[in-house]
Amino acid sequence: MPRVRTLAVTVALALCPALAAADGLDRDEKPWSRNVSDDDQREARKLYASGNEQFKAERHTEALALYDKALERWEHPFIRLNAAASCIELERYLAAAVHIEAAATYRDHLKPDDQRKLAAMSKRVEAKTGIIEVVTEQAGAALSIDGEQILVGPGSAKRRVLAGKHAVVAQRAGLESDTRQIEVAPGQVVAVKPVLFVVASKWRWATWKPWALAGVGVAIAAVGAPLLISAQSKLDERAELANTCGGPCDPNSAIGFELAALKTSADRRELSAITAFAVGGATIATGVVLAILNRPTQTKRPAEDGEVQAGLWRRGDATGVTLSVRY
Repeated sequence: MPRVRTLAVTVALALCPALAAADGLDRDEKPWSRNVSDDDQREARKLYASGNEQFKAERHTEALALYDKALERWEHPFIRLNAAASCIELERYLAAAVHIEAAATYRDHLKPDDQRKLAAMSKRVEAKTGIIEVVTEQAGAALSIDGEQILVGPGSAKRRVLAGKHAVVAQRAGLESDTRQIEVAPGQVVAVKPVLFVVASKWRWATWKPWALAGVGVAIAAVGAPLLISAQSKLDERAELANTCGGPCDPNSAIGFELAALKTSADRRELSAITAFAVGGATIATGVVLAILNRPTQTKRPAEDGEVQAGLWRRGDATGVTLSVRY
């Protein structure tokens, strides 16, 4: 038989004599006997004895089920101890801790030998588990360990966990959550204080200014289009007038002067159009560059108590709304 299994049977046999002594206790002799009816005590003893038989036979699942039924009838530290022993054999260390903590409430009323057994069981559980203590001063902060919510701030709470890695998360609507990856060593108590942050965006300029500048550039460039069309119209008019000469026109004639005037007007309008396109394009480009440079930078600060925030929280089957106002 493996060494661990032998040890398990030894623990069970060590517990049984002390537990069997509970059969002879009077109702008023111990705190755990008060307000427990004779019928409940009698039924609990039967279930407890059957559980011990299952434990000795190494049928720990069946033994635990019987101990749980016995506890429904009688909250007895010895039943708790054997239930914890069954959980340990099943590697349900967190469940074992619950039974041990319940038995420990009667520590001062246990005999020295039973107190030593309780301490030994506690050490076995501590060798596989640790404790995470979460603390928050932020109102409405919902704190969870491995996805299970255990606290809505402000306040603190402790949770026993298996040794290893765990995730502690703080959340509240409208705030940036805080996630901590925690490594818990056997027997270690790890304190965690997550902090929720308000995230604000900051720009160099008002966001509309670069795009307004680009819009002005579009308007300036748009002016160039009718000027270019007008310049072409003057050139067409000059060509038609030149055809009336039937050959080269005398530059000193009235028609010659008119042709020169039309050419000058067309050139000026074309130059104005090109200038509008150039200036408008440069303005548009400047606006786009400023818009790129105006990308927001994020700043963080811890959320203050009283800051206006509303959030939904859940704890077990209960659901509620948390509202905090900064003043």
